[in-house]
Amino acid sequence: MKPDIAQKLIAALESGEFKHCKLRLRINDCNCVIGVLCELYRRETGDGVWKAHWDELDAFQFYGEQDFLPEIAGAPDSVMEWSGMKSPTGMIDGTNLSLANANDAADDYSAAIEFLKQHAEEI
Repeated sequence: MKPDIAQKLIAALESGEFKHCKLRLRINDCNCVIGVLCELYRRETGDGVWKAHWDELDAFQFYGEQDFLPEIAGAPDSVMEWSGMKSPTGMIDGTNLSLANANDAADDYSAAIEFLKQHAEEI
């Protein structure tokens, strides 16, 4: 991930503006860490929409103008390109460690923030 994007994401997670969720980008008014990244992309570029996706969690999908398919649990191509992230879930190559897994391992953003501080350049 690009260092400037990682710093923006950490600042957003620490700001208290976003409520935490797991398993989906957005559920009602809560976001996982990748959902916050998608929202930062939308705000900075003016591209991307949140669209309700019926499932048992009342989740939302996100996609940009150039994306072929919307995403519900990972970053779409437009967000990956903008952020420099190598995979939709922020996976570290050759491991099973990811930003999404760090998000889902805690009831707040603390584990995701630590993961970003330690591994942003690897994802």
